[in-house]
Amino acid sequence: MRVRARKSSDSRERPLRTVFYAPICMRGRGSTGGTATFFSVFAVVTVVAFADGGYFRETWVWLTLAFACLIWITLLMRDTIALGRLELVALAAFGSFVGWVGLSAMWSPTPTESVEEAERALVYVAGLLAAALLVDRDRLRQYYSGIAAATVVVAAYSVSDRLHGATPGRDPTQGTLLIEPLGYANALGIAATLGTLLSLGLATTACSWVERVAWVAALPVLTLVLIQTESRGALFALAIGLCVLAILSWKLHAHLREVRRPLVVAALAGILALTVVAVSRADRPLGPRVDYWTVALNQWKENIWLGSGAGTFALYWLREGGTSVVLDAHSLYLETLAEIGPIGFLLLIGALGLPMFAAARSRDRSLAAVGGAAYAAYLVHAGLDWDWEMPAVTLIGLLCGIGVLAADRRGATEITIAPSARRGLALAALVLACLGVAAAVAH
Repeated sequence: MRVRARKSSDSRERPLRTVFYAPICMRGRGSTGGTATFFSVFAVVTVVAFADGGYFRETWVWLTLAFACLIWITLLMRDTIALGRLELVALAAFGSFVGWVGLSAMWSPTPTESVEEAERALVYVAGLLAAALLVDRDRLRQYYSGIAAATVVVAAYSVSDRLHGATPGRDPTQGTLLIEPLGYANALGIAATLGTLLSLGLATTACSWVERVAWVAALPVLTLVLIQTESRGALFALAIGLCVLAILSWKLHAHLREVRRPLVVAALAGILALTVVAVSRADRPLGPRVDYWTVALNQWKENIWLGSGAGTFALYWLREGGTSVVLDAHSLYLETLAEIGPIGFLLLIGALGLPMFAAARSRDRSLAAVGGAAYAAYLVHAGLDWDWEMPAVTLIGLLCGIGVLAADRRGATEITIAPSARRGLALAALVLACLGVAAAVAH
């Protein structure tokens, strides 16, 4: 009895944050499932990043097949799999979106490009399904740690590549900016931003000082890469992500409301002010993006109901007198509206919006705040650049979103996957793999 009384007294004397974070730290510690989760997402992000960011279509079929294999392995190895209703809705919305993209080939003047867009989107659907089956609330720390560790490896390689052997200014379009291994400075910048937000969040919720030091040590490398890419969009996304992290963590750190509220408000205001100043220093802060967006809006006005077909923005850009070849509208949302109309736009917005809804509803869970901040940063940057065409970046963002949905799983809304449903999911993975192979062969 004395031992129990002593433990109870000790727990009451612990700081508030320890009481909050102790359950998180205890879950999955030392479990093989947590290790498998960590290395699975780490391998996915790292491999795609070093395959030129997954930009070239030759890699898409292999990525789809790899995700299909991961789905089958997860279905075979895990005894119990449960998904939340929001995850099922999100997966259904993404699947419908991909189907609509492929269907747009019927009215597209360039059906080959439309099919190619659907082929790339298959990678995302397969990746989302694999991640949803792989992760659960008990393994969220290992899950986010795997994603963050992969971004640190990518950032460290980029710096090392510049210091040991890379010739500054060798790229004819991006000069001395850091671009490797993705091949595009802005994509590397947003990847570093997402890694920064994840590392910062994991550091603030760390279970031990060793873990906290490890994540804090990763921040200088990620920050250096972000600076050397000179990506204003990534910097703006970082500011938004930090604000979201603070807002979502507000309820968790209830004791900060009265004690440090002025400091938090001042810090957020300072971050936004510095970001606005940094972004507006250029003569044209948005570069030629306004021109791209104007063409995309005109494209939609001419095809207001169905859009002009996936992958057709380049045709309208050239028709409007563009002096260079531009394949994308540099905004996922405007390009989707212009190319596949309001139906495709609503499917995409619905699918992408569900994790943010879950993050707001689960704001009392620290890891939901961590993933929600990174996911919000991705959503912002996807509206400013062609992240959708860079699978390494989009997969990081979508994986963070799936983590937020997993954090929101509740007993009343969780659905345990029965044996018959497992067979259905295995069949769905097979269909995705066959579609990916068929698209590659047909091309």
